[in-house]
Amino acid sequence: MRSILCVQNDLSREAAHATRKHEATTEDTEYTEDFMNGTLMKEMIWGAGCVHLGIMGANLPLPGRLKVRERLAGVPRFVRQIFYVHWVYIVIVLGLFAALCFGFAPDLAGASALGRFLSGFMAAFWLLRIVLQIFYYDPEIRRENRVLDSMYLVSLIVLVVVFGVAALRPVG
Repeated sequence: MRSILCVQNDLSREAAHATRKHEATTEDTEYTEDFMNGTLMKEMIWGAGCVHLGIMGANLPLPGRLKVRERLAGVPRFVRQIFYVHWVYIVIVLGLFAALCFGFAPDLAGASALGRFLSGFMAAFWLLRIVLQIFYYDPEIRRENRVLDSMYLVSLIVLVVVFGVAALRPVG
């Protein structure tokens, strides 16, 4: 009788241990899924904000490097003004994109429909920019600045991937 009780006690302990192990595994899986779905995505969006700041920073020396003043010298003044205003507005939009990434990362990661829409918009925006960079811009200028061009393309690919994943991944 005593040996039956010992076996029963051992079985009870093993069952309790297995239950605790299953609960821990379930909690670990839930934590990992939450991390992958929430925390990691927010951090990737913060990284995208840094990429936007980097692109903004790259636009500061770019007019000099591309000799914009010399190349626009023969263009009517009004056209030059339009060009410079558009350039400044693009830099402002980059700053707004960075601000969205830092201030609203959870929303862009899928916490709201508007955030997912904006992530989808930014993915499409940067995907179009990749197409323009490769197929529209002067290949000679791109060749002259191969390292910068490559860095820029990698940055754009990162932005498309981050925002595309944020817009398309299942929530919850």
